[in-house]
Amino acid sequence: MVPPRKLRQGKGLPIREGSVREARFQAGLTLEQVAAGQVSRAAIHAIETGRSHPTTSTLQLIARVTHQPLSFFVVPGQTPADELSPNRLEADLLAARLEGLLYTGHEEEALRRAVQALERQAPGRKDARLMLIAIDAHLRLSQAAEATPLIRSAMAVYEQKGDRDGVVECLDRDGYAKLLTEDPAAPMVFKRAITQCRQLDPCPSATLSRLLCHLGSWCVQAHDWSAAIDAYREAVHLGDSISDLHRVGQMYGDLAAAYQQLGDLDEALRYAHKAVAFHEARTDQHSIVRAENNLGMTLLRAGDHSGAEKHVRRALALSEVARYEVGRVHVLLSLAETELAAGKINEACANAAAALDEATRLDEGMSAALAQRILGEAAAKQGDLSGVRRYFTAALSALGASAHRERLIETYEAYSRALEELGHEKEALNLVREALFLSRPQFGSGDRVREALALA
Repeated sequence: MVPPRKLRQGKGLPIREGSVREARFQAGLTLEQVAAGQVSRAAIHAIETGRSHPTTSTLQLIARVTHQPLSFFVVPGQTPADELSPNRLEADLLAARLEGLLYTGHEEEALRRAVQALERQAPGRKDARLMLIAIDAHLRLSQAAEATPLIRSAMAVYEQKGDRDGVVECLDRDGYAKLLTEDPAAPMVFKRAITQCRQLDPCPSATLSRLLCHLGSWCVQAHDWSAAIDAYREAVHLGDSISDLHRVGQMYGDLAAAYQQLGDLDEALRYAHKAVAFHEARTDQHSIVRAENNLGMTLLRAGDHSGAEKHVRRALALSEVARYEVGRVHVLLSLAETELAAGKINEACANAAAALDEATRLDEGMSAALAQRILGEAAAKQGDLSGVRRYFTAALSALGASAHRERLIETYEAYSRALEELGHEKEALNLVREALFLSRPQFGSGDRVREALALA
């Protein structure tokens, strides 16, 4: 989930040369103390050396921390008057307050006040920072459809201004909206944002860390476990530590899922417990749902069926209280998997069918495919060959040709196991070959590869 932003370094205001360094020395502060956790140390250094100009909000921060008036920094006749006008400063103060509401988990209030402020502004003069706050609130409330038009509007404003930092922020939101709706274009958007973020001078490490975390979340969703761990490792090793509790908790939850799938259950359980603790400390209901669900699935892989069901059912109850539709779909799928493993076939089918209905309504292709796969596995346990073929064919169709390669491989392997369980070994072997074809793209593509596999 997108956390509230740190103050952004845009095109900025021209200021008196050496004024920031002078103010810092007079106050006896370090670069880090002036940054105050709102911008990076490197950003303050770049402003001091003239490599970049501060935004209005960053200049206000520097003035407040160093106890200097704004007039100490500005150059008469060069600093645009409207940037330091009472209306502009009032707008920046409102934005800071609304970001504070996001930090404290009051997304609906932040959204309401941001929308009201935007409605009072004239067309063509909308404040992009307020738009980003409204976008973040929508995304934290899992309202991707409502966020999307605002993302386009904010992007247009930043592109018109030539504000490359703002463009990166919009790309991040665009990718996250696609992540919420399981759009296969999400990783391409995140990678584009990461590339553009690395090209900024200085590169905002906190923003880059957030982008890598979001890319890691996609990799977990796509079951590309090794890539997820790589993305999170780089995020952790960036110069600025991850200080947002929500993002740390989400990262721990995703690492738990990745290590679980790679068979390292000790590491998986360690991260799963950490994720629950972080989110409970923050009382973030949506994230607690996700953390409890991940913990339940890790316990399932460890063979603790009763412990798994306990945590998954808690996640389901929390998702209903929090009205977290997207999270509820994932929890229903986990509950179906848990019940299937415990031999509760009818209960598993009921929950998988409910998840399928919800995923179809929300247009979540990967979740719909997993629901079909679970129904296919249940059909195998009931000896229903036609059901196995029907459900697995639908699952493969939902995943598409190649957008979700890891999920496709898992589904082919599960289909193969189901057919083998019903005594159709030859057909099962063909599916194993298809999975091998998908897992070895370096072999090439098309009929030549399949012919080579047939000779193996």
